[in-house]
Amino acid sequence: MKILNLYAGICGKKRLTTRGHNETIEIKQKIKGFDLNNFKDIDKNKILRNCVEPTSALHIFNMGFKIKQTKLNGDEYNGNKRD
Repeated sequence: MKILNLYAGICGKKRLTTRGHNETIEIKQKIKGFDLNNFKDIDKNKILRNCVEPTSALHIFNMGFKIKQTKLNGDEYNGNKRD
């Protein structure tokens, strides 16, 4: 809900119930952080609906560089076998 409230502030509304998919292209661009005004002959709605929100993207990026797990169920993990 915190993310929806953040997007509501960007859209100038009190509350959003979705991630802005039913909003206008201009509001979707603000939420997603993209400016597609220079592009012609593309489906801007489709592109913006398929974009990952910036907060989610940052979380995914950070998880990709997280320290690798060295233990599995309390045991040391060495490749595909346990000692």
